Amino acid sequence: MKLIYCAIPSRMSKKATQIMDYVESKNNAAFNPFLAFPLERFELGKVGIEITMEYCKRAVEMCDELWIFGLSEGTMKEMSHAIKIKKPIKTIKEFDENWESEKKNFKESSVFYML
Repeated sequence: MKLIYCAIPSRMSKKATQIMDYVESKNNAAFNPFLAFPLERFELGKVGIEITMEYCKRAVEMCDELWIFGLSEGTMKEMSHAIKIKKPIKTIKEFDENWESEKKNFKESSVFYML
């Protein structure tokens, strides 16, 4: 069993349970950043997005793999960090109905080839 970091855009935070169920159905444990760092308290609260992203990067380091479930600036930062530290990455597109439209926003990104 592996500990999987679930990279999820905040616009998809309501799919947290569904995504965790998916990861667990593959016989892995899900690390969901929205449960560890609640959106209202961290990203949208006093902590703010920049410090929250640093916490997320630390969490990526402790997990065995990063699975990206949706595209956003934040998930791209998590993915870039995973690449930097040579963490295995898997993309799961079916949870993000905006995957293709969001993908266009990251054409210039150095991690674009992973998508």
